[in-house]
Amino acid sequence: MPLRSGGALENEHLRGEVNSGLNARGLPRTFKPSKVGTSTSSLAMAYSIQRKVFYGGTFRVFYFYAVGSEIVVKKSADGVLWQTENSPGFGASSYFYSRAGGLDVLLDSDKIYAQILCYSAVVDYTTQFKKGTLNTTISWGSEKTIFTNANYHIGGSLTKLTTGRLYSAVQVAASPQVNGSYSDDDGENWTKNINIGTTTITSTTGGVQILAMATGKAMCLVKNSVNTLVAFLFNGSTWSSLGTVATGLLSGWGYFTATAVGDVVDVVFIDSAGALKHVRYAGSWGSITTLVSTGCTHPAIVAGDGGRLYVFYVKDAEIKLLKFDGASWLSEKKAFTGHTYNNPAYLSSNQNVQNRKICLVWTEGTASPYEVWFCYLED
Repeated sequence: MPLRSGGALENEHLRGEVNSGLNARGLPRTFKPSKVGTSTSSLAMAYSIQRKVFYGGTFRVFYFYAVGSEIVVKKSADGVLWQTENSPGFGASSYFYSRAGGLDVLLDSDKIYAQILCYSAVVDYTTQFKKGTLNTTISWGSEKTIFTNANYHIGGSLTKLTTGRLYSAVQVAASPQVNGSYSDDDGENWTKNINIGTTTITSTTGGVQILAMATGKAMCLVKNSVNTLVAFLFNGSTWSSLGTVATGLLSGWGYFTATAVGDVVDVVFIDSAGALKHVRYAGSWGSITTLVSTGCTHPAIVAGDGGRLYVFYVKDAEIKLLKFDGASWLSEKKAFTGHTYNNPAYLSSNQNVQNRKICLVWTEGTASPYEVWFCYLED
């Protein structure tokens, strides 16, 4: 790699070349961002509470070609060259709606779990599910409807507990307002209408994220109608309230996201002043730390190994990165050098490191066709 005038090795992002080690800024070397495809929808990658990317020997990215259209899946061996992969092909995906109702995709070993929120005038609001087997290509199983309600619901989030139980969470404009469904047979059959908790709800702001913790436990984070983030804890058998996590979040869908490693949950969110903030749960909630004081939006977080955290966000029309090295937060950096951004938005990550890969996807553009972009770091 060539040397810059300061003597530091910099990311030149040679096509197809994997970088290794740390550069002089203390960040892992990366590829240059690559364009995955295009969409007619600005919501192609929405929302950051959900995962739209994973690495399982091959990178795979999921996005909407258009709201009310098919899900596009692209795969890449190197993060540079992309080809079309088998889509889950949800039958109700033509009714996909925008109340934080995006696709959430979870990889566990060679199994892929996909969930999407839909609307149909025939069957009202539904949560749809498909399971796939990962090989050279993805082989998808039959579609399941895991939740139905006449009232709109917001979410949606899916996780797999250490017991093997799949758990889905959405927020519903009816009782029980935070609703769960679970499957103990790998998604074949679902127990529905589990009361996770109660929050106020609105059709203009919110979001739900459920996270697996240690020994069969889980946490569900919910943004309510007054932009307060609240939490509920599953102890392996019952749900209970953990109360308020933070107040004064930026109004709208999401603007918070979290990751869990064992019983430690790290949450980042944007407040109404555009500040990026972090708070940790480790048996109880710690104090809220302001990471960046203003101008931030679209947060995404990934937990690496060794207690490392990677927080991506949009600021000054670029994607920035704050890294926690396991002991302290490093200074703000440009996440990916050598790329000219065009209104980046709706960042989504794999939330937990996969084979050292810290993956990020997002949209760019101000009008159709919007572009879907990808890049990754080595943990």
